[in-house]
Amino acid sequence: EKGCFKAANVPPEEFGISSAAKDIPTAPYCYHKFQRSVSQLIQEGYPKDVVEGLPTTSTRGQEDTEEGRSRDTFADESDPSGTVNKSMRMIDVTEHYIRLDVDDDGVAELLKVVTAGSSEVMLGEPEEIDRMPFHSITPYPMPHRFFGRSVADLVIEVQRIKTHLLRQLLDNASLLNNQRIAVGSQGADENTLDDLLTNRPGGIVRMKDVGQLREIPNQPLGAYVMPMIEYIDQTREARTGISRNVGGIDPDVLNKAASTATGFQGLLDQSMMRIKLIARIFAETGIKELFLHIHELCRKHQDEAKVARLR
Repeated sequence: EKGCFKAANVPPEEFGISSAAKDIPTAPYCYHKFQRSVSQLIQEGYPKDVVEGLPTTSTRGQEDTEEGRSRDTFADESDPSGTVNKSMRMIDVTEHYIRLDVDDDGVAELLKVVTAGSSEVMLGEPEEIDRMPFHSITPYPMPHRFFGRSVADLVIEVQRIKTHLLRQLLDNASLLNNQRIAVGSQGADENTLDDLLTNRPGGIVRMKDVGQLREIPNQPLGAYVMPMIEYIDQTREARTGISRNVGGIDPDVLNKAASTATGFQGLLDQSMMRIKLIARIFAETGIKELFLHIHELCRKHQDEAKVARLR
């Protein structure tokens, strides 16, 4: 009886756009692929005989894509209820938004076409619409490209380097606790190698000549690796703007006599500059376009005149 607008997040694995697109409003084609139950499709007005003849979706959450597999970490997208409750069978539905010249006037119109099932059976007739119903945000836009970069894109290389350094440090600690052993062949018997391979605290090694047994020394790497890890952490902070000082107050900063409230605020301002930049990019791009779209929908479909009292 009373209409309203609805905004919903679209998982990235359910959305696709033409590779030639620079943004959504001017894109020649984009789509939204999702799942709906048989009951929901019939409630939305699609023919019952067509809907009931559609095949059940083979996957949920789009696990057949790289994005879907990376997000489905617990394999919690399976839905066995469709085998028992036929009305709740999940069907693949795709909303296509495409520009086509359907009236031969030389100008392409924006159409919404809904298809379902693996064979893409058309549900209903194509519908001409005013604009794409999607808006996107990205923290780091790339010129002349629809897809921008995320914070992970900036620091994934840094994280891999840090992982490699930590692994080397842990391997070095293991070698220091379990030194490699050099064994002279003249001082070993048939039990020596077996005893050495059985590494346990207080273990006994049987030998003919103890002088033929010595440890191969390993150089501790902690003094060299830890400064490298600190450098990598500083690189990550510089790229992301997320500083360790933002999470809490550094005691060293407060204990220094030269530290003042103004100086500490300047430290926070520097660490927050990049985060403020991301927030402004969000506000001036996708969020602004979203609210302009909401305003447009309210003006087009309002069921009564709106009066605003200014004073």
